[in-house]
Amino acid sequence: MAHYQSNNDLVSIIIPAYNLQGYISKCLRSLSCQTYRHLEILVIDDGSTDGTFEEASEFSSKDDRIRIIKQSNQGAASARNNGIRNCHGNYLMFVDGDDWLEDSTIELNLSLLKEKNADWVEFPIKRVNDAGILIENKEIGQHFIPEKTTVIERDSFIKLFFNKTLSGLVCGAIYKTESVANIHFPYGTYYEDSFYFLDVLATTNIGIVSNSGSYYYLNRSSSSQHKIVEGERLKSKATYNIKLIETINNFFPSNIPDLFETYDSIYFFYRLQYAKRIKDSKECFLKIREHTGIRNISFKNRMKIIIYELIGYKNIISVFKHISTNIDTLERVFSFKNKR
Repeated sequence: MAHYQSNNDLVSIIIPAYNLQGYISKCLRSLSCQTYRHLEILVIDDGSTDGTFEEASEFSSKDDRIRIIKQSNQGAASARNNGIRNCHGNYLMFVDGDDWLEDSTIELNLSLLKEKNADWVEFPIKRVNDAGILIENKEIGQHFIPEKTTVIERDSFIKLFFNKTLSGLVCGAIYKTESVANIHFPYGTYYEDSFYFLDVLATTNIGIVSNSGSYYYLNRSSSSQHKIVEGERLKSKATYNIKLIETINNFFPSNIPDLFETYDSIYFFYRLQYAKRIKDSKECFLKIREHTGIRNISFKNRMKIIIYELIGYKNIISVFKHISTNIDTLERVFSFKNKR
């Protein structure tokens, strides 16, 4: 284990790793090569069944700032919480084991964090494929690349969260450890990043959105992020939306009058899943109604729901497919009628 002269400026980096053989080395190399050297790098091997542990161990033998902690397979939330319990730094980061950072990212952003005495700083997140090429398909996910560096205070958190000025991700950020000491990742749920981020907003006062450095987020086709939202995932999403509304009600009451559109879209989403007869959608819809008190939605969304229920989701999809495959014919027909 590395011996640290002082923890005052030590940055602890927590990396959950499950079956990342062939990926973890690139992640560790990017951290080992950071221009900021005072690091504690914790790899939490979450019961990997491939060569992840051996690959990470080989790296740790060359860099005594890297520690490997093994646990049985319990999921990323458990691995991150394990890392939180075992870290020593006054600053904290989360990096996924198949992602990597630009070399000067930590130095540039830690300097900002200390200069402004903020609770956290988040920096650019760029989505890439296995070849390291930026992904421009917005259906897969959008980059988070702020145009400028901005210090934001608590009363702006929710507004900036909803207009996408904040990333909403726990990776691509440095946190002051004392500011997030009581926050942990929830077990047994999907979207644990989103839950953690909400707690960060609820319990901190000053943040920074930085345009310095880069976090490269690898989009793998096998990633759980790309699975269809239904069943257990839909339940987790409903639990998150309830927490979102409760967080606003309890910690940001001044923002409530500005959020009708957000509440409307949440209610509409679950009512729509129910109309589609998605698995567990009725349970989620009723849960949203019970815990949030939302009852009314906009006239436009009410009309959409009525159409879905009268015609049926599958029939609507069939109509759209029919229109799209016969669009040229329809254009010629309407063009002919207009000429007459």
